[in-house]
Amino acid sequence: MNRQSHRNRRAQMGIGIFLAAVLVAAVAGPLAVLRADAPVTQPAQKDRQPTTTSKPAADKNKQNNAAQLPQLRFLAWQDDDISKAWKPNGEPIKDEADLKALRRVHPGIITGTTHGEVSRYLRLWISHPDLDRSASFFVRFMDVSGKPLPNSGGGAGSVTSPRGAEGSTDDLGWVVVTASPATLKDDLPKSVDIVVTYVLEPWRETDTINADFGGPVTVDGYIVTEAKEAVNDNRDDGSVKTTLHYSPTDDDDSRTVRSIVAVTTDGRELSHDEASYRQSITGEKMASLTFYVPRSEIKLFKFQARTVQEVTFQSVSLQPGTITIPMVVAPPDDRPPATTPATNPATKPAAK
Repeated sequence: MNRQSHRNRRAQMGIGIFLAAVLVAAVAGPLAVLRADAPVTQPAQKDRQPTTTSKPAADKNKQNNAAQLPQLRFLAWQDDDISKAWKPNGEPIKDEADLKALRRVHPGIITGTTHGEVSRYLRLWISHPDLDRSASFFVRFMDVSGKPLPNSGGGAGSVTSPRGAEGSTDDLGWVVVTASPATLKDDLPKSVDIVVTYVLEPWRETDTINADFGGPVTVDGYIVTEAKEAVNDNRDDGSVKTTLHYSPTDDDDSRTVRSIVAVTTDGRELSHDEASYRQSITGEKMASLTFYVPRSEIKLFKFQARTVQEVTFQSVSLQPGTITIPMVVAPPDDRPPATTPATNPATKPAAK
C-alpha cells in the first residue's frame, strides 16, 4: 500500500492551497466578462476583441460577494524587484493605491525544476471581497489556442491577506499565487491565458453523525466505519486520541471538496491533528482523521463541503510594456473545473 500522512496544528477548519466583481481597474479600457455558455467565439490572439460590460454595484452581503469573480490585479517575476510589477494588460503600476496593495502581501521564495530545467516563477496578485486564509487557489498557464504551456509547472504556493487585515485600506482580501509558466531557458510568449481554479465560499454543513455511531454508516460521500480510541503515542502524558476511519466513495465530483470536523460536548469544533489517505494495489481507498481528544469528549462528527469554481483570464501580458486586451471568462455552472485545487489534508482528495 502507498501511504501518505499529514500533520498540522489544531485550528478551526480551513485551508492552511489558491477576488471584486469584474476585472476592470487593473487594465486600461473596458474588459470583457464572458460566460462560456454564451455564444462566444474564441479567435486567435490577434483577433480577440473585448466586450464592454457594466460593473455591478458594490454589495457588502457575503452571499452576493461569493457570486463575484476574482480579479487578477498584478503580476511580477519572482526574481525581479516588486517595483517592476505590471498590470494584466502589460501597463506599469503607477497608481499609489495599487502600489500600496501590491506591497500588502509578502510571498515567499519558491524554487523547482521542470523536465530537469530550472523553473521561472511568476507571482499573481488576486483579490476578492471574501478571500480569507481558508481560500484555496490553483493556476494553470495556457497558450492562446487553449493548450498548456509545455514547460509550465515546477510547483506552486500561495499566501493570503484577508479582508480587514492589519494594514489594509481597501475592502478586499488578497492572495499572491506563485507558479511557473516556463523554465529559464524558454522563450516567453507575449501573452498567456491563466486558468484559476479556486475555493472561496464558507464551509457548509452537509450532515452529522453521533460519535458513538455503531457499524458502517454511509454519509455525504463517505463510508464511515468506526471511531476508535487509543493512547496518543505522539505525547508522553498518557493522553488519549480518537481516530475516525472512513472510505471515500467513488461518486464524488470534482466541483466539491469536503472535510470532517469533530464537535465536542462543550461546543468546540476541532480540526484533525493527524490525517492519512492510502490506496491499495486493488484500488481500495482508505482514510482516517485523528483528533487529540478522547471519544467521550466528542459529541458528533460534522461533515462539510465547499464548491470548486473556475475563471480564465485570457490574453494576459507576460512581458511588461507589451500591451494586450485581457478578457475574463467564467465557465457555466454545470461544467466542473478541470483541476481541483490542493486543500487541507482533512479534505477528501478528488476522485480520480
